[in-house]
Amino acid sequence: QYVESRLQTVNLAERLKQAKVAAAAAARKIESRSAGNFLYAVEALKAIERDLYRFDRLEDLPAGLDGLYAGFFKRHFDPDKPDFEARFSPVQKVLQILVAAREPLTRAEIARAAEETEPARTLRLVAAYVPERSGVDGVGRYEVYHKSFADWLTGEQAGDYYASAKEGHARLAASCWAQYQLGAAAMPAYAVTHLPAHLLATERMNDVEQLLTDLAYLERKTKEGLVFELAGDYSAANRTAGSTVRILQLLDEALRRDIH
Repeated sequence: QYVESRLQTVNLAERLKQAKVAAAAAARKIESRSAGNFLYAVEALKAIERDLYRFDRLEDLPAGLDGLYAGFFKRHFDPDKPDFEARFSPVQKVLQILVAAREPLTRAEIARAAEETEPARTLRLVAAYVPERSGVDGVGRYEVYHKSFADWLTGEQAGDYYASAKEGHARLAASCWAQYQLGAAAMPAYAVTHLPAHLLATERMNDVEQLLTDLAYLERKTKEGLVFELAGDYSAANRTAGSTVRILQLLDEALRRDIH
């Protein structure tokens, strides 16, 4: 029903007419290729609207979401071309950051972590799967559009397009740590909230201990209303560090005794 409804929209109806394909036949073919995956049908129709596939050649639609993702990257960044590394490297860097990010990032936050002055062009190249959405403050933010895409990027099936979440964590940890070193009071909200998680993900335990015993940082995070998140930071740090950092265990216990 969804596919049949979409096929009646102007863009797709015109393409059906040009291809001389009946809507019912096209709907059956797309439903068959989707193997019951609703998201596949959504993305396949979007790809047809972008003229990546044609109604008179629906057999060209790849099987499964992984195939759609791989096909998109193959068309835009062909690994067999000599300029592949130069063209894909900045995209890969941004994707690594986004798959590691713990909430949508502004363009400025991406630029800082990627060490690029302006990532707008890079973001436009992957806008189909990394859309810009307006936050509650009206500022545009970016994230991978669906967990299935993040899973594909960070799995072996991505091949040449693999995006290392660990490398993304390292970049975000470095960026947020640099902001912390300028003073806890001046840290942006993302760094205040998520620096401990990125440090833990990259096993920077000495920095974790320094951060979580810095009264200026603890006060800032508490003033932001993130006391329960802070308790979570201590729990995560203690799980990672085991019994080796006694001060973190004591602070965790003290905080939880008086958390309200």
